[in-house]
Amino acid sequence: MGDLFGYDFETLPIYSLINSTIYIYDYGVVEIHIDKDSTWSTVSTLIQTMKDESQIVILTFDEDLSDVTSSINFISTNYADLINANHLNAIRELKLDVTTTENSTNSVLINSIVNTMFKNVTNKFPISIRHYNESGINTNYVSIDAQTYITANNLKSYLEQEVGYLRNTSSKSRMYYSLTDELKVSTSEWQSNIFNKMRSTINATASYSQDFVGELNNKDIIVVNYNNTQSDISISPASLISADAYDYTNKRVLQGSPTSEINISLDANSYAMVYFTNISKLEIDENDNVYLYSKNGRILETNTDYSAGSVNAFQFVTSTVNVEDARIILTDPSFEDMGFYIWYGTHGAEAIGSFGKYDLIIMVVNTEETGGEPAAHCYTKFLFLRSWNTSVNY
Repeated sequence: MGDLFGYDFETLPIYSLINSTIYIYDYGVVEIHIDKDSTWSTVSTLIQTMKDESQIVILTFDEDLSDVTSSINFISTNYADLINANHLNAIRELKLDVTTTENSTNSVLINSIVNTMFKNVTNKFPISIRHYNESGINTNYVSIDAQTYITANNLKSYLEQEVGYLRNTSSKSRMYYSLTDELKVSTSEWQSNIFNKMRSTINATASYSQDFVGELNNKDIIVVNYNNTQSDISISPASLISADAYDYTNKRVLQGSPTSEINISLDANSYAMVYFTNISKLEIDENDNVYLYSKNGRILETNTDYSAGSVNAFQFVTSTVNVEDARIILTDPSFEDMGFYIWYGTHGAEAIGSFGKYDLIIMVVNTEETGGEPAAHCYTKFLFLRSWNTSVNY
């Protein structure tokens, strides 16, 4: 079913709370709990509203086995509604959250409840059981829920759990519950800053003995300081040949060497995604896009057509007499990096037939410097033609 990032309300909430939680904290799915005493019309209206808003729900039935007959009757009467057009597209899965002792007798009762669910939704949704795992459960109808649930009452506890799961499960799925608004923000930031920035999958058998380090299969690491004070941390990377360590979260190159030891300073209750790579420069733009520049040189695309008639060939002119003009091709689409190369056309020689057709011409004088960079002079086409100075080395 893939990864999910959601919030478990542990009750049947009003829609405005669901809607604000989804949009304020960027959760992708919400879990709502009902039981045999819930008013189905309220449940149905809530699900239909979510469906109309393209929102997704995990519907969880809370069961303590105190009145199994009433539970079965509730499911038999109402769950078939879930597969009609007004509900179907809102349901991600069904769950049975069990509070009882694990034994064979109780497993028989649970099987009867799950079987009723299965029949009434005609196997349209996956069904799982939470908080109960006994050998007598009939897995033809249901699976044991393996979803990761996290709750915490402070940031330290939350971060300890996140890095702990990084070290023992390869899944990025999370369901959060009973969190303050401040911690809900923290979950959204973790998703954005860690899970969404991973360059590889999670290594659930991390090579690091330090319990605050999570590892990816490409050797990148996540370092978490879940202490209430700032920490200076030394880490000996595992089996690396990369030349550089880059703290992507805080946008800084780390001291030390990935082949021996690196050092990172983290504020209290904070974390960092550390990339190991060979870099000479790394640019991150305002949209958080990453541009890596290799020490081995950058490979430029050679299959783009810049010839006359191509959509890429702005004002290019070609003929056997007047070959194509030269053009500067910038290597950074964000224009923040000064790298460029010059393309001289298919004839391999610079031959600008007429400067008059260009509205603006930028020439760089390599004998003048401003702030350590060559001085760039802009000319209109007429001023340029009148001011050509053959004594200046352009």
